[in-house]
Amino acid sequence: NNPSKTAEAFGTTKNGKKYYRTGDLCKIDQAGNFLYLGRIDNQVKIDGHRVELEEIEFHTRAFCGDKQVVAAVNTNEAGLHFILLFIETEEDVKKGLEDHLKKHLPAYMIPKEIITVSLFPLNSNGKTDRKALKNKYLQNLQLVPQQEKIKLHI
Repeated sequence: NNPSKTAEAFGTTKNGKKYYRTGDLCKIDQAGNFLYLGRIDNQVKIDGHRVELEEIEFHTRAFCGDKQVVAAVNTNEAGLHFILLFIETEEDVKKGLEDHLKKHLPAYMIPKEIITVSLFPLNSNGKTDRKALKNKYLQNLQLVPQQEKIKLHI
């Protein structure tokens, strides 16, 4: 019952057919098949669950106050996805934050690594450069998803 929201959610093709904007990024091959390329928003799949990274950022801000935060996904060599959480702070907030997130989020949404950063890199528009942030701080990390940690200890 909201015409502007409806207009945002639906589009019209060149030949006049209506379509729904799902947030999936696809392309059409020569045979007319849709090829899935990923998501255009920050919704990702972790252990078979759809995860909105903004929800993790919301609960992190609720604990950390007005600090800048970025939740991101990384993939290891085995193709497993896991969540990283970057916080722009010099304070040690990791333990208290982990406890807070465990109270508010399901286990599959808990970041596998919390990384504190003194200053986030910015892009030319003055916004946090998420890609540069992730690339810069992943260079020095040896991360193993929780699933693999469990397997290693069995």
